[in-house]
Amino acid sequence: MGLILKKELANDCILGVWEITEDINELISIHKFNKADQAFFNKLNKQSRKLEWITTRILLNKLLPENKKIIYNKNEKPYLSDNSYKIGISHSKKMVTLILSQKHDVAIDIENVLSERVNKVISKFLSEKEIKSINSQNKTSQLYIYWCAKETLYKIFNKKNLNFKKNIFIEPFNLKKEGNFVGNIIAQELINRFSLNYFFLNNFVIVWCCK
Repeated sequence: MGLILKKELANDCILGVWEITEDINELISIHKFNKADQAFFNKLNKQSRKLEWITTRILLNKLLPENKKIIYNKNEKPYLSDNSYKIGISHSKKMVTLILSQKHDVAIDIENVLSERVNKVISKFLSEKEIKSINSQNKTSQLYIYWCAKETLYKIFNKKNLNFKKNIFIEPFNLKKEGNFVGNIIAQELINRFSLNYFFLNNFVIVWCCK
């Protein structure tokens, strides 16, 4: 299937989504490996991890005109080696998402809303107030937006030891096909306020933030 969405967003951001239908050999034939990448790729044991790794880099090169290299800092936050863009990455099943910006910090998360696993961990990542705000209709979809939002805020804040239930809070919103809402991170007695956006694509929900 390949690139199924390339979207230019406000605030100098680019968002892309790739659906993996190719086998690993097809993807290898598309991607241009350097020696370091080839060595790292060869060390990956799981086929799913190899698919995600190589597709992420192919998608990056579809979104930008020049070949770029992704590296990671000590907190495992991705960035480009030439610092030309800030980057956010997320995978779920056969879907890979990227968000890029030259000027702003960015983060993104994607989840398959057909999975019921989020219902088993509600009390572990939502506060009592957040649980009360969940509508019984489309409950699972709304829960995944909360989950993706908290993952996105965790990524963009880029500090370890944040607790989803105790430090990251999502303000109530009305569920639509796409929309926006507000999330807050409370850490070290400071409140950090973020605007988040979401949309549904096939059976997936994508939440992104550009700060």
